[in-house]
Amino acid sequence: MAALAILAALALAAFAWAATATAVTSIIPTVEAAAPILMLTYFPIIIISGVLGTISEPHWLSNLATYLPAQPLIDAMTQAVRHTPGAALLPARDVIVLACWAVGGLLAAVLLFRWEPHRPTRRRAARAKP
Repeated sequence: MAALAILAALALAAFAWAATATAVTSIIPTVEAAAPILMLTYFPIIIISGVLGTISEPHWLSNLATYLPAQPLIDAMTQAVRHTPGAALLPARDVIVLACWAVGGLLAAVLLFRWEPHRPTRRRAARAKP
């Protein structure tokens, strides 16, 4: 039963991350800018959430981390692995936070994502022909 809870938490978190990342692509102007922009959004979330280890942080920052998608995934996976009889397989709060990120990311992606690449409005000057 714990394996199903782990798979459910992973699937919900994967959907939340993918939907949110697809929405973020709307602010990426070029292929070259994609990696730095995604790193600037992904790594702070991972570090604040304590994935790489605990850090001393202000209380408000650790409180904020509980509303980002990484911390609820960590908590849900931990509870599923350490499940005790009579307790819920997955914490309801973590499932709700991940579901909100998934739905919010999906809505933002539907509204903002475009298949056509964004073209800057400024045009390059035409080359002079010799």
